[in-house]
Amino acid sequence: MERNTFATQWKNSSFQRWLRTIGTLAVVIALGFAGFRLRDLVSASFTQISSLTLPALALVAACWLTMLVSRGLVYRLTHAHLKFRHGVVLDQVNLAAANGLPGGSVVGIAARVKICRRLGHGSDQAALTVFASGQAFAIGRWVCLVVVICSSMVLRGMTAIDFVELGGAAIALILSGCIWVILSSDSRMSQAVLHFAENLVTRTSRTEGAFRRARFRASIHRFRSGANLLVRQRAPHLIGAGAFSTLFGALILVIVVDDLSPAAISTIDILRAYLLARVATSFIPTPGGVGVLDGAIAAGLITAGVEPSIALSAVIVYRAFTFALPIALGSLLYLVWRRDDVQENEAEPEDDGSTTPDSDDGTSDPLLHAA
Repeated sequence: MERNTFATQWKNSSFQRWLRTIGTLAVVIALGFAGFRLRDLVSASFTQISSLTLPALALVAACWLTMLVSRGLVYRLTHAHLKFRHGVVLDQVNLAAANGLPGGSVVGIAARVKICRRLGHGSDQAALTVFASGQAFAIGRWVCLVVVICSSMVLRGMTAIDFVELGGAAIALILSGCIWVILSSDSRMSQAVLHFAENLVTRTSRTEGAFRRARFRASIHRFRSGANLLVRQRAPHLIGAGAFSTLFGALILVIVVDDLSPAAISTIDILRAYLLARVATSFIPTPGGVGVLDGAIAAGLITAGVEPSIALSAVIVYRAFTFALPIALGSLLYLVWRRDDVQENEAEPEDDGSTTPDSDDGTSDPLLHAA
């Protein structure tokens, strides 16, 4: 007889349905209560937004466009034959899923893998595209933070807080680099990770026998070869493009605060507040970090000397361009891609089954022939 434990209750579909309903209702009530208590501040913030000048709005739009280009370039650099427009589609579809859906990060990974597979890439190359782009954006954020902290130390002198933040950022950079090196090299640590992943695949895969292990090892070999090539040839470009996207996202806040604030606020302080909020909320499970990231950025700006209403105005404008707009644009691009994909499939003759994306032996991996 099965014991009635919390684990069995958690797997119950009715319990999960009620839990999601109650959780959603609690979030809505909390947001409504917060909005009611802060209604004067929110009203003042929207009044501030309506007073933004046209040059400031044009600069904000230019920053968002630069973010779009740099993020698309990151995906373009992960594959020699990936076009820039494909990189933009991959990025915006991922942002639409991550920002608009609970557990959207997983959905975004699945969507990017699906698009890569439909573009003719193998599963190993699709995984490499997802991994390399994520590493580029993450390392780019930490690089920006290190540069901003070092600039502050040069201009104002080093404090204990600077030392702690710089040390944490340096450790994060080293760990990120180690992860990339482990996955792209043939070291003992890499072999241990491979052995663990192989055992995991062996237990969960439906494929039987030695074929399963051989297929997995071939995919890992292609992934490692591509990752090694990216590290040697394109790592600076990937990290630079990722850092550019982070920097221009922060500049949206700088432009809005500079346009609305009657007092001069240090650009370094705004950049620092934004970057600390971004790295501190990197693993928040809410869609797009909604609520948590907004509060962290607003709190950082207020600490830097920005008036609360102006800080909230800057966050609203920033989230409009980096949260709401990608949901709409990513959804539209995915629908357009799906329509074009269906039309191409209808125009192409049926596959005779002689080749499959996973039958590649590694000799035709486009990354191995990248310039």
